[in-house]
Amino acid sequence: MSNILILGGSGFIGSNLAEYLSEKGENIIVFNKSKNVKNLEPFKDRIKIINGDFRDFKKIRKIFDKEKIDIVIHLISNVIPGTEFDKVAADMDVELVTTMKLANYLAEKKIKLVFFSTGGAIYGNNTKTLYSENDTPNPINYYGWLKLSIEKYIEMQHEINGLEYMNIRPSNVYGKNQKQKGKQGLIAVTLGKIIRNEKIDVWGDGKITRDYLYVEDLCRAVYLLIKNNKWNETYNIGSGKGTSVNSVLKTIKNVTGKDFKINYTEKRKIDSKHNALNTAKLKKAIKWENLTTLEDGIKKTWETINN
Repeated sequence: MSNILILGGSGFIGSNLAEYLSEKGENIIVFNKSKNVKNLEPFKDRIKIINGDFRDFKKIRKIFDKEKIDIVIHLISNVIPGTEFDKVAADMDVELVTTMKLANYLAEKKIKLVFFSTGGAIYGNNTKTLYSENDTPNPINYYGWLKLSIEKYIEMQHEINGLEYMNIRPSNVYGKNQKQKGKQGLIAVTLGKIIRNEKIDVWGDGKITRDYLYVEDLCRAVYLLIKNNKWNETYNIGSGKGTSVNSVLKTIKNVTGKDFKINYTEKRKIDSKHNALNTAKLKKAIKWENLTTLEDGIKKTWETINN
């Protein structure tokens, strides 16, 4: 059993990770700025929740000392692919500087770090449609640039100070606890709009492709990587295939039995045309099979929302 601190653990991915890892017997401590922890309510008796500001490093250090942390999973981020420069610049103290301080401290204390980066925004618009970890990064938005910068700093800390790490590059993750009102998350946002009888907005013609992954599959991959000690590497975690926005919307119609209007608008420059993640490296590291199909994942997400 490991003592695992999840930074940003009440959000979409964080809450699912906290639930999954605690089910596997890991000792989970969630650190979160917001006091709204409704995503953690169903299993809060199995975990410890601490509220605080990520920039309050004095408090963070106290948690490490008191809880004897072995592994940190870093999910805190206020930036998304559509975030404008001014917002990114204003949040740089949280996004980049504090993470640099964290990496330095973890290297010193010999605590392992799992950093959640991004799959799609890292690779940008290269000539491929299926990207591997060895492909040259080419971010075309501030979000991708920021995540890549943090990845490189973590790798540098590994080289000069021995920090043990994993850089996780997830694909387009969806499922339980994802916000239905927001600017990202095609599946959850669409399902939310169906319930509210709103039209669905799509940037461009709906032909861009993305790699969609059900959140429980992501949690399983992270757990197996940790348990099998697959450290000091960067891993793509995805389904390994691209699906167009139009195909996703068609599947949603079939699953829900609901028809809805689609409003196609001008495409955004910050969106890559096609993106799917090559998971060959992941398959060598762990047993990566029997993934949730897109149809089954949407069914589970729709049932969760309706319940």
